[in-house]
Amino acid sequence: AFEPEPAWKQLRPYVTLLTSGLLFAPISQTILVTSVCATSSSGVPGGLQAACAARALSWWWPTAWWRNLGALVCRLWRPGGFKRFLRSTALFALHDVVTRGRTQWVEQATEAGAVRPCRPLGRSLALEAGWGLLGARMSLEYMRSTIGGSGAPSWRFLLLGAAAGAARGAVVASGGQRPRLQTVCSWTEFMIEVFAERESAGLLGFDCPLARYVAVVLYGICTFLPWGMLVVPCNRAITRVFGEDPVAAQKAVLERVAVELEQSQRGQNELANARERAVGFIGKVELASLWHKVRTSRGGRELVRAASGPWELFRTASGSLLSPGDAAQRHLDALLAKVALRRSQDLQKLLMEEGGGQVNEESVAEMLEDATAPIVIRRSDMVRSALTQIAERSVEHLLLGVTARELPGFQDNSIVNYLGLRVQFVGEEGVDMGGVRKDFMDCFAAALTRPEAAPLSLVDPITLLGLGADSTWRPAPCDEDDQSYLWAFGRLLGLALVYRCPCPIPMSGLVFKCLLGTPLRPGDVRQLDPDFWHHRVKPLLQEGGADLRQQELQEWCMDPLVFTSADGSRELVPGGADVLVSESNREEYAQLLCEDFLIGNVRTEIGCLVMGFHEVIPKELLVDLDAEQLRMLVCGVAEINVDDWQAHAVVEGSRQVAAWFFDWLRKRPQETRSKMLAFGTGSSVLPSGWEGLKDQQGQPLPFRILAQGDPDALPSAHTCANLLVLPPVTSRAALERKLDRVIELSGREMLLV
Repeated sequence: AFEPEPAWKQLRPYVTLLTSGLLFAPISQTILVTSVCATSSSGVPGGLQAACAARALSWWWPTAWWRNLGALVCRLWRPGGFKRFLRSTALFALHDVVTRGRTQWVEQATEAGAVRPCRPLGRSLALEAGWGLLGARMSLEYMRSTIGGSGAPSWRFLLLGAAAGAARGAVVASGGQRPRLQTVCSWTEFMIEVFAERESAGLLGFDCPLARYVAVVLYGICTFLPWGMLVVPCNRAITRVFGEDPVAAQKAVLERVAVELEQSQRGQNELANARERAVGFIGKVELASLWHKVRTSRGGRELVRAASGPWELFRTASGSLLSPGDAAQRHLDALLAKVALRRSQDLQKLLMEEGGGQVNEESVAEMLEDATAPIVIRRSDMVRSALTQIAERSVEHLLLGVTARELPGFQDNSIVNYLGLRVQFVGEEGVDMGGVRKDFMDCFAAALTRPEAAPLSLVDPITLLGLGADSTWRPAPCDEDDQSYLWAFGRLLGLALVYRCPCPIPMSGLVFKCLLGTPLRPGDVRQLDPDFWHHRVKPLLQEGGADLRQQELQEWCMDPLVFTSADGSRELVPGGADVLVSESNREEYAQLLCEDFLIGNVRTEIGCLVMGFHEVIPKELLVDLDAEQLRMLVCGVAEINVDDWQAHAVVEGSRQVAAWFFDWLRKRPQETRSKMLAFGTGSSVLPSGWEGLKDQQGQPLPFRILAQGDPDALPSAHTCANLLVLPPVTSRAALERKLDRVIELSGREMLLV
């Protein structure tokens, strides 16, 4: 949009006027003939009168004007009629090009909300006045060709043409930067042109009263307004040839950038302080939200009225826990119940009136209004827009979709489904009942692990994670601003757990050990970097290993082994550069060395992520989980077994079609299976197995296959219900072609309801 365009494309406004002039010439001639016939008091030649159906008493009838247009077309077949029509049409179109070319250049920019550079006023007035004189002569010849008559231009007529040109000159000089002046000058030019047209009719021998003539002309213009719709395809054709006006394109780009910056500003301000809260963190977590804000939106009060007993919401909740066989799911159900109870106490403090001991209904309404508003995500800037809004929201409001299920009065699913973490993509319609949220988690994981700058983006993509030697992701060293985003990312991982929608990023097991507060052991180094283990750690742990290593370093004239990191840049303990490693402290040194080797250069970054996670799920509530179970609940299970899939699927309709579907899956690699799972459920991974497919209230939501509908249609999906709709085809090959087509279109771009 900001590149200079070729010189020939600068003819765009003149070609536009020429095309529209040719298009509107028949209408202009009809209005001219009808106006002269209806208002002339000096008589009208017989030929012109015969071609005019709108007499003085019938010009107000709209059909008479269209009859006159038909009469004009019929005159083309008379001797000399077609030649006369072409001459009049050419004069009308050239008159517009000569007089309004520069004005059209300005108007094309102002219609797009942009402006043109200002020009010297005196020069513009003189130039446009000169073109106005030429236009007046052409206008007289046009009218002579259309209605006949004879006469020479008068000084009064030429002055009107110059005055109209001067009005256009003021518009050109301002470049559209003064809208009021442009509006006044445009209307002034139009009225002067009408007066000049009436004056031209008088010069040709037709005496038309000014007021009546102006009224008839304006009425004729209004009558033929539907004809103006033809200008739309005309302008599209010109845009296809010449391209979009650069000023209009630049304006659109800048407006889009301004909207994105405005949307990000509030969250950026909140994120600016996040790192200060994470400094010095390991094991110190602040559970209260620092950014509690209540926003106004529609629907909150209706939800309060729909809930039974809203002022008893925050009494101690009681309910039965589901006990599925899977250990991770059982721990998750117990964990969510504890989270709901913990957050209900926070909500009670938030919404109770001070000293009154009663729930403030106004506060409940405001809380629900904020909790029902979705986070609005821009796909072009997925990571930044998502983390910014998650940082800005209160934890209590983000978790209300889980907390509410434990509260009396909010057991109605139709209400709870609208609370908590809900997602909406910019420019995409859809109500998030769980499917959009799962789709967002998949898209967010892809954007975070494969960052790419969007076209015309003014900011670089965010790089928060780095790939380790074991092909898993962990926080990467980053600056202070990006460390704030890691804090918000920790919040997002916690939300992925509590809403049972895994974030499919293969995170390192070290991250989950830090989330649980589990000490890092030398065995972790042995798994992640066997070379470092065998050369630096294992020899020390052997009997006499420390003394032997110190003796070797002394023989090689190297510095003795002290309590510093492997690269010597960090002290493992205060004053560690002066503490020698000996047989008595070698185990402590090996422990600290391994911990520093694993997370030493990203200790602050991991601290930010852990703190954000613990704001959603307090550390003490995670005691029943181990690192592998937590990884499974947060990141999901990427390995998909088709036999297990088929065993847990609920089939409705043709079982033969469902069997063909699973046979097709068995012949496909894991990547294709993940895409099909994402197409059917919204997520490319499983939440700790097929038993983990549940809604946010914890109710089972198994994968379903429905074989019905149009046999010629492609498969579709309802991700909120984990429902895959297959066409009831009659052959295996037909189904496989349709499924291959779905995968070719990447699954998620198909019909997601």
